[in-house]
Amino acid sequence: MKFEIEMPKGNDMQPIFLKHSGAKEKWYLGGIDEGIQLEVEDVMIDIHSLATGWGYWENKQPFYHYSWDEKLTVDSGKPDGDEWRRAFSCYVKLAGHEDPLIWRSHSWGELQGFQGMMQTLPFKSIHPIVIDGCEEGKLPVVTYVKSEKPKDIQSSIPIFEFKGFAKRPDDFQTPKWYLEQIKPDQELEVETKKPDEDIPF
Repeated sequence: MKFEIEMPKGNDMQPIFLKHSGAKEKWYLGGIDEGIQLEVEDVMIDIHSLATGWGYWENKQPFYHYSWDEKLTVDSGKPDGDEWRRAFSCYVKLAGHEDPLIWRSHSWGELQGFQGMMQTLPFKSIHPIVIDGCEEGKLPVVTYVKSEKPKDIQSSIPIFEFKGFAKRPDDFQTPKWYLEQIKPDQELEVETKKPDEDIPF
């Protein structure tokens, strides 16, 4: 099963965003200009948090606007306006970084990176999500390898490789406020197959 994106509040906690700069080929906590640079290696992906849709940015609050697909990867229809671009969102935990982060964007390079990251996972099904070899209580982990700039393209794409599965940490649970934002209609189903080796996270 190939993961491929189809192209054409209740809580006071504030989300923290992960951002990849296509021009600088670096990762940041928060915005690229004012954010803090991060070293990214192993990334745990909360499968419950996956969302695809449409997004755009404007230079006034709330700045970012998103409209999420009813079904993961399947285009629910572009909202009115030429400014909308295909987008994604996921809740992740970086090895060596205490707090979980949201990786969410409608930029071309990050969208390609997210889709490429998903394509490294051994999906058996996407609707509902079933990942081959993933035990209950564990989540997939990928490793960021490099950023790659395609020929004649101004932006770079983050490249990942699949590492395996690791036990979900107690402090890495899908927040209710996040689920209320994306309204996912998919659930995680897991195989009972035991992986060859576990990954400390």
